[in-house]
Order: sequence, then C-alpha cells, then structure tokens
Amino acid sequence: MNRRSYLGTAGAATLAGLAGCTGLLGMDEHEANPVGVAAETRADTGYEQRRVNDLVIEESVDMLLWSETVSVTNYLVEHEKSVSVGPLTDQRAAVFVALSTPKVSVLGQQLNPIEDMETARLVTMIAENYEGMGTPRHIEDEKLSVLDQQVVTSAFRTTATFAGGQEIEVNLHVTEAIDAGDDLVVGVGVYPRQLADRERPNVESLITSIDPSVDVEGESADGTNSSDGGENQNGLGL
Repeated sequence: MNRRSYLGTAGAATLAGLAGCTGLLGMDEHEANPVGVAAETRADTGYEQRRVNDLVIEESVDMLLWSETVSVTNYLVEHEKSVSVGPLTDQRAAVFVALSTPKVSVLGQQLNPIEDMETARLVTMIAENYEGMGTPRHIEDEKLSVLDQQVVTSAFRTTATFAGGQEIEVNLHVTEAIDAGDDLVVGVGVYPRQLADRERPNVESLITSIDPSVDVEGESADGTNSSDGGENQNGLGL
C-alpha cells in the first residue's frame, strides 16, 4: 500500500479556509513535535523505531486584499517488527505508528479537526487513503491510560495486501486523539489477525507508552528522517 497523508486529507480544507484570519494573528505556520514510544517498551515488545517522516501541508488562499498560506507540519514515527504467518515469512508485517499533529487555535477555539474525530472515522480515513487495505469492520472498543488520560482505542478487522501480492487478514487498532501538550497524537497498530494473542498486548503496551519526551531523531534503526512519502519496506505502506 502506498502511503498518503490522511491527516492532510482531514485538515487541509479546514485550515485553508482559516488562512486569512490565522495569518493576521501570526498563526500561519504550525509544526508538531515527533512523538515516540518509551525505549523499554520497544525492547520488551520487539518493535524497532524505523523512521521519522514529516508530512507538510501547505494551502494558499487568495483573499480580497491579500493572500495567505497556512503551513502545517505533522510527523509519523514508525515502528516495525518482523513476523512470520501463513504465506509471510520474516516480513515486517507488524507495524505501530505514532502520528502527531499540532493544535491549531484562533482566539482560544481549537480548529484541528483531528481533536474531536471519533476512532471509527479515523480508521475509515486510513483505509480510504492506503491502497491494498479493505473496508475495516469494527470489533470492539476499550479504554487505555495514555499520558494520564483515558483514551478510547478501537479495534477493527480488515484485509491487507502485502509485498508479493499476498492478502491476509489484519487487526487494526486506532486511538482517538491524545492530548500531548501543544500537539495531538494518534496511535495506529496493525498486525496479522493470526498473531492477535501475542501482538494485541504488544500494541496496547506501545500505545500506553507513547511519550513526547523520547528523542526520536536519534532512535530510527535506518537513520531515516524523510518527507518524500516514499514506499516503506514493510509492505503495509504505513
């Protein structure tokens, strides 16, 4: 599946419509901080931080007397784990991503659409923006404690096409937006359904260990900090 910015899809139109007033208030540029996972949890679960990708959304709006551009920089901190199941052998098919997006407000009103978005809508956006992923079916919701907040995390089931054209069932876990100071964070975990007994607890541990203080720039296993939206090696496109 090819990665595309579902955060961009959600937020660009809203931010563009606000360009005139945010620019006048000195709020035309917004950048999130990349958010990672505690190193101890990564070691315990076997997930490696692979790369940090910045997703920059820029929208220009021509007003009657002026033109304004709103620039929003989001980050994806990607973690992977090699697993073997069915036709997949030693492939990085277990993935966890922490997506951070800056809070955007005007006169005290929060304008980032991610903040109030339900997990069902978030997961629908993920599926629609990644080729090779089927329509998710909701399984259940649970609450996890993340950064001293009770966060709804929803589990879904769908199919995903991996490298080589192999299609298998996967479980998909998505959190609602988590307040992380100046940013909002969404945790996304995907793994083969057959490995649920092992990988679901791992994904839950990764979610509850989301930590804005992690120095992600020095953690990536492949040393990559890319904004080109290129194809990842895990075959999931996440």
